[in-house]
Amino acid sequence: MHVRGLQLTLVLAALPSPGFAQAAADRLSGLWGYEHSYGPSVRGALTMDGRAAAWRAEIGGIAVAVQRDGELVRFSLPGGKGDFRGRASADGKRI
Repeated sequence: MHVRGLQLTLVLAALPSPGFAQAAADRLSGLWGYEHSYGPSVRGALTMDGRAAAWRAEIGGIAVAVQRDGELVRFSLPGGKGDFRGRASADGKRI
């Protein structure tokens, strides 16, 4: 208990004066905001079109080329927004 009280006293003694706080508030006045998303930035239905020789994928309004290696299919969204890796059925109708 005594040690905690001593630490609290040291912290309070290290705080700046009220005048300093007002000067800092004056410099920081204005419109401020912060946003953080914990989910994926790209959302929506994934459509993969394999009717042509070059497959295409589209999700969230972003269209990209699909790389195929045998039954393996994959693509990456620009800007590091996501990747997809899957396996196509033998007839190419299911992923």
